[in-house]
Amino acid sequence: MAKFLENSRWYQAYKELASQGKLQLPEYEQNENGEFLVKPGELFCRYPDCDKRTTEFSKTVNLRWHLKHHRDVQIANSGTGRFKQVEKDMTNAWYKELVESNQIMDESKDEEQSKEDDQEHQKPYVPWRKDLMDINRIKVRAIAKALGVFPCDACQEAGISK
Repeated sequence: MAKFLENSRWYQAYKELASQGKLQLPEYEQNENGEFLVKPGELFCRYPDCDKRTTEFSKTVNLRWHLKHHRDVQIANSGTGRFKQVEKDMTNAWYKELVESNQIMDESKDEEQSKEDDQEHQKPYVPWRKDLMDINRIKVRAIAKALGVFPCDACQEAGISK
């Protein structure tokens, strides 16, 4: 792992979500020579349909070694020496975009699902007696008649259909 990524919350989220299979990893970008570009700190294979997509490699060099064994894969040289600040910023931005785009997709799916659940399972207000010991059945019947559902399935099963 690149040392500068140790404290990046986006990188930590990438590791956690990818290991759980909750992160949709994009395919590798390629340079003008058709070589795969591996980002600094990458630990998960993004090769299409690879069975190791949720396997965390211990180091990026191990991921690069794994990639070389896929058919027709050439990997771009990662360079040597320290990363420039611009490279660090771009790498951190890549992890941030990766995590945020997946969270937005998950949130929109959750919102759609919760709206569907709300529409399917809307329950009417349940009035209680003044002593709060039981439901006010007279008011429940009035509400159910007003809604056009009397007796409801739950009341029939409980034997409260009178």
